[in-house]
Amino acid sequence: MKKIIFPISLMSLALHHSAYAIDVTANPFGSVNAIISSSEPNVIHVKNDSIKSLSAKAGAIIQDEASNDGSVVFSTLEKNPFSIVIETEKGFTFTLKANPKEKSESVSVVIHNLAEKGEISDEVIESLSRYQSYSGLITAILTDFINGKVPDGFVDSWRTKYKAGNLDGLKVRNIQSWVGQNMRVVKLDLTNISTDEIELNERYLWSQGVMAVAYYPKASVLRPNTRVFAYVIMKEVD
Repeated sequence: MKKIIFPISLMSLALHHSAYAIDVTANPFGSVNAIISSSEPNVIHVKNDSIKSLSAKAGAIIQDEASNDGSVVFSTLEKNPFSIVIETEKGFTFTLKANPKEKSESVSVVIHNLAEKGEISDEVIESLSRYQSYSGLITAILTDFINGKVPDGFVDSWRTKYKAGNLDGLKVRNIQSWVGQNMRVVKLDLTNISTDEIELNERYLWSQGVMAVAYYPKASVLRPNTRVFAYVIMKEVD
């Protein structure tokens, strides 16, 4: 990335301005659209990755600066739309089709990589190898998520891939998702919207691809207007 030295860094300017956040999704080599500011610094971040370089037509990006979290803060004086090619440390490439607006405030664009599958490294393999059985692995993964810990090899995911809705008096809502190399874990919010107690059973959430279900806190019934969380492990299939 080309560096132009200014008396005050872009990072400092960005920290002193509120940024309008935009979350977008893209597959590798795909493109996303976003309105950016031509008068204030902007930020680009690729979720679970670090940006290695930005490139655009000559003069479009007048300054860019990498941050500690792998984001890049940049500024432009362009008046017309232009494209920014983004390359990441994990080897992915995306194109941001930027539409500059002079009166826009700072914009923070977060790109969620739909091809992200988590990390497989020697450390992750060693961590997973300590489980003596498949059921032990599944139990350990669910226990980690219930206790607020993301297990080795998993990363946050933009897509839940779980079809939520109303089911037998239960309102089922997607909350969060994590993905590994061959499985996805989805956190659901289940609320009893009926006037009767509902027996909690894993079969309510079983569908094609579901490998395991755990409720938290543990309960056998759900009273009217109360909620419980469910963690669902699914096979990760492209």
